[in-house]
Amino acid sequence: MTLFENTEQALVFAYNYTGQNCITARLSPEPLPTTGKGLGGLNGAAQAGMIRREVSSAGKLIESLITAKYAPMWLPCSCGHPCCSGKIENKEWSEAIPYIVFDVCRNVLRGADRASAIWCVRAFYSGVRPSATLVASYAGVHVSTITRQMKDIKAYLRGTRGKEGMDAVAYRTVDRILMDKGIVNEA
Repeated sequence: MTLFENTEQALVFAYNYTGQNCITARLSPEPLPTTGKGLGGLNGAAQAGMIRREVSSAGKLIESLITAKYAPMWLPCSCGHPCCSGKIENKEWSEAIPYIVFDVCRNVLRGADRASAIWCVRAFYSGVRPSATLVASYAGVHVSTITRQMKDIKAYLRGTRGKEGMDAVAYRTVDRILMDKGIVNEA
C-alpha cells in the first residue's frame, strides 16, 4: 500500500512540507497531529525527503521544472521589521528558474536576451500574469518581443495540440520514477 494515490499528491506534499513541522515535533512533549497517514513530524520530513530525492534523480532540468511548478514561490517571513511584507522569496524556487531559462534559451528562444527570458519564465511559473508592458520595462526590451517570447515559452513548457510540453515531460518522468519505487499507486 502506498501513502499517495498519485504523483500530484506526493509532489504537493513534498514541496510544501516545512522544516518547522519537523523541529516542532522534536521539541514537543506531545505527539503532533498528522495528516491521517502518519506524515507528521519526522515521518513527514522523511517521506518528503524520499520523494524529493527521487525527483532529483531525474536530472537537474526535470527537478527544476517540478520545483518551479510545485514549490511555493513565497515563504512566510516573521522577521518583524517594519519594511517586511511578511513573505520572502523561496530560494529553492528562485534557484530552479535559471535552469529552465537556460533550456528555454537553447531550445526555443535561440539567441534571445536572457533577461527577458528570465522575466517570462518567472511570470509563467509565478501564477501572476503581469502585463507585457511591465515585463518589457523590467527586461529592457520592446513589448512585442515579450509578447512573442511569452507565447513561445508557454507553448514549449505547457505544450500545444499534438506536442507535449516540458512540464508534462517532467511530470511523466517523475510519475514513472515514483511508481517504480512504490511511492505512488499505479495509474
